Amino acid sequence: MNEIIDTLIVKDLEQIKALSNSYRIRILEAFDNKPATAKMISEKIGESHGKVNYHIKMLAKADILKLVEVTSKLGVIEKF
Repeated sequence: MNEIIDTLIVKDLEQIKALSNSYRIRILEAFDNKPATAKMISEKIGESHGKVNYHIKMLAKADILKLVEVTSKLGVIEKF
């Protein structure tokens, strides 16, 4: 996988709200500048997949995270 290094310029209130949550900051740090699935992040930080997936969706909605790859492994869709 490619390493992703990007700079985020916070440009609206939705992004500020998304980044003001310390749990979401913890999730962002867990990505370590590399694409990962919600399952990978949940295992890394020891939290439930559902909780991590919810917060990843909120970060994506605020344009803080981007979907960079979708793969299918044994019938399971993985989103990085």
